[in-house]
Amino acid sequence: MGTKIYKNRNKLTIAFVAVIAFILVVLLTAIFIYNERKSRIAETEKNLIDITERDAAIVRNFFDSYVTILRAISFNMRNFDDLTSAQSIGFLREMEESFEFEFLSIDFTDGKSFTADGIERSITDEKHLAYFQNGQTFITDIIKPTDDMPMVCIHVPINRNSRTAAFLSCKLTREKLNSVFKSVIAEENKYFYIIDSYGEYVAYITSTNSVFSAEINYFETLDRIIFAEGASKELIMQVFTDDAQAVNAEYWFEGYDHRHGYFYPVGINNWVMVLVASKSETDSETNKFLTNALIYAAQILIIFLAVAIFVFHEQIKARRLAELNERYLHILAQHTGKIVFEWDYINKIIQYTNLEQAIGRKRMDVNLNSEVDVINTGAVHPDDREALSKMFSDVMNGRNLENLRLRLRITDGTYHYFSVSSVIIFDAKEKPYKSIGFFENIDEQVRTENNLRHRASIDQLTEVFNKAATESLISEAISLSDGKTKHALFCIDLDNFKSINDEFGHLYGDRVLKETTASIKKLFRTSDIIGRFGGDEFVIFVRDIPSMAFVEEKAAELNKQLNKTYRNDDNECTVSASIGIAVFPNNGHNYKTLYQKADEASYVVKNTGKNSYGFAVVDKTQDS
Repeated sequence: MGTKIYKNRNKLTIAFVAVIAFILVVLLTAIFIYNERKSRIAETEKNLIDITERDAAIVRNFFDSYVTILRAISFNMRNFDDLTSAQSIGFLREMEESFEFEFLSIDFTDGKSFTADGIERSITDEKHLAYFQNGQTFITDIIKPTDDMPMVCIHVPINRNSRTAAFLSCKLTREKLNSVFKSVIAEENKYFYIIDSYGEYVAYITSTNSVFSAEINYFETLDRIIFAEGASKELIMQVFTDDAQAVNAEYWFEGYDHRHGYFYPVGINNWVMVLVASKSETDSETNKFLTNALIYAAQILIIFLAVAIFVFHEQIKARRLAELNERYLHILAQHTGKIVFEWDYINKIIQYTNLEQAIGRKRMDVNLNSEVDVINTGAVHPDDREALSKMFSDVMNGRNLENLRLRLRITDGTYHYFSVSSVIIFDAKEKPYKSIGFFENIDEQVRTENNLRHRASIDQLTEVFNKAATESLISEAISLSDGKTKHALFCIDLDNFKSINDEFGHLYGDRVLKETTASIKKLFRTSDIIGRFGGDEFVIFVRDIPSMAFVEEKAAELNKQLNKTYRNDDNECTVSASIGIAVFPNNGHNYKTLYQKADEASYVVKNTGKNSYGFAVVDKTQDS
């Protein structure tokens, strides 16, 4: 009897242990399921927030690139004396065609506007005119003209003599913005809106069966929304204010499925990027896992196999997710033509996409996780190593990059300019965990900017510096001087040049000016600054003069070389030069004073016989 009782007790003990084990397994499984479901929901939300942040950065970078190009054009347009002249309008049309702008115009603060076609229009919008008074670059909210499509305008000031002369304006229609953003930020089963500070749609991609109309103000649409607990219209409206924080909310329209909405500040005029995803779509994977886990819990005999399958399933899913992320970066890189890099703050590694295709180099079997790794490849211009060091420092210390320029060597051995920008993605604890950046080839843009600057600084007839460029270069040279080194400023006025134009014609006069310029170039170094101030006046700034005797020799040789007699048919005319010379720092410490002294000296020479040179008188009351 005792043995039987013992056996029964043993069986009871085993059964009790089995029941307890079953309860523990079920309890642990339930806890696991609850935590895993909560974790997956949080991960899904975080991925959608990351997508929203990334898309907002893409939108911001898109508009920044337009502002950069417009500033380069504006910089060159300030050199036109008359912004409404045929020459300036022609240049505007050339820029519109070169950069494939939809519409360019020159807008004046009084409301007058001239298009690239030379058509004069009037601006009556009071908000536009108010912005013009600030003299700053600005991007408008969406504008709905009665005779045109909804659009956004970018206005960049054309500054002249420390004031705003006009604005260079570019218009981007909502149709174009939709087309551009659809190619780079569209996601399957998700759609987005870019809303301006007045609730108007800047751009959008939406499903065909959504409750959506671009003609209805978004703020009015919010009144029709039913919000889940913790969300409200007031909470959403806070995102449209200064220093706003991102918000996510669950909501629905009556008769429609629940949705997840993610609202993130774009960084332009209180615009907000809104990413919308169906709740049923985002929860489908989580619900599927929950159902499977409950089945595994019921089948306690194969619990370990179920766990093994689950682990294996998670590994495959993680691998697929990594492959999808890599494919996404690859597609993004292909669509934008950019190198995309992703810095992982946890594992301290960088992943590159499109690197070989963008710079035309063969695949490099080396990890480029540090400044030294990149330098050792020889891909970066030696003069840009400091900029490369800043790039790595900023990224690794959690700072965004904005239009950092680097030169990278491509297949043919030449260097191309690339613009580097990045955005930091933060985790739930507000700590950076990823930095996503872009290398964009801007070599053609930089060459265009340099060419425009060169064209804007050169006198077209003589191919020496024009007045504005000459004054700027001389002022810069003086500001960099240590005050001990001496320089000389020659002011040259051609004698009898008017007679050349009167007797022989202006074409002949142009030939004389070209010959004069050639003679001047032969006498001076390439480091000296030679400029034509219009008409028959030239200015030469001679750097680091060794002695006053050297200056006199140059002046005497100039008089000799520029003293020429020209004949045409039975007429003849002799041209010479009256030269005034001012010395830095004896005659002044800035360009304005030196030029005034040299000009006065040349005037004295011209009135006392011409064809000679003279020095400015030292004035003890000169500038200090």
